[in-house]
Amino acid sequence: MRFCQYGSFFIGESIALFISTFTLAQESALIADNQTGHILYNSNIEHRLQIGSLATIATAVVTLDWAYVNRITPSAQAIVPSSSAFNSILRPGDQISLRDLIYCTILSSDCGAAHTLADYIGSRVQNPMGLSAERNFVSRMNALAYRLGMHNTCFLNPDGSPLPMTRQQSYSTAADVARLAHYVYQKAQFCFYARQTSRTIQIIRGGLMCSLHLQNTNQFLGYERIDGVASCCSKCPKNHLVLTANYPPIARQHEKRWIIITPRRLLIVLLGSTNCLSDGLASLRYGWRLYDEWITQGRPIRGHDFL
Repeated sequence: MRFCQYGSFFIGESIALFISTFTLAQESALIADNQTGHILYNSNIEHRLQIGSLATIATAVVTLDWAYVNRITPSAQAIVPSSSAFNSILRPGDQISLRDLIYCTILSSDCGAAHTLADYIGSRVQNPMGLSAERNFVSRMNALAYRLGMHNTCFLNPDGSPLPMTRQQSYSTAADVARLAHYVYQKAQFCFYARQTSRTIQIIRGGLMCSLHLQNTNQFLGYERIDGVASCCSKCPKNHLVLTANYPPIARQHEKRWIIITPRRLLIVLLGSTNCLSDGLASLRYGWRLYDEWITQGRPIRGHDFL
């Protein structure tokens, strides 16, 4: 018996037991190298599931892309729609900057912030079909999904909550969620927001300036070098989790002239987990073991093992 390089998980006879429990612990699971998109582990990754608040990841990245392309300052002010009736720290009529709305969306998956972003941006982009501002924004979320090859994904609203009348929810698969996470972690802005442990936001409410404190709901942040987004609802019987973790890059000299730098970042998606905390940490340690084996083999990439 010996220890894994990336944690205190035993390698030996216990591996077989771990793999069986890891497979059964969630409905769908994927572990991949974020740099190349190479899939190190997969289980039911094309199985469609309702994704809940994971939809806010798409809301945040559509917002960041729109602001970048149109050179919109993050200090631009938006007003929370009067139709907002969601579980949120925001209230209808609040005035808040886009920057703070993005913090609310990424750090705490706030429903009111997601709908405010949708209303603000959806009313400012082309709308050839004459949709409502929010529906117009959601069409942009689905357009992004299509562009990323997320063909088993459908977003119905910006926060992933059930629709009021039909109770339908946005759905996706572990493979598609991984494609979205792989895309957003190529963006420095998103990484900056997601790595914040807390944030104090400013709201104008009733003509008065109010300060509210946000705490990052990613309970894994900072543990075993985890620095990525996570979504986990402890009140639900089954939870969803997306996280990334990095280790220092590998540097090696090539032909005594060039130094090749290889980033090391794991991307983990668990859908339908029954124990979010233990499954997340176990998958991380198992993922680094698989990563070590892949590096030893020369980092081979096959078409069917790629995001």
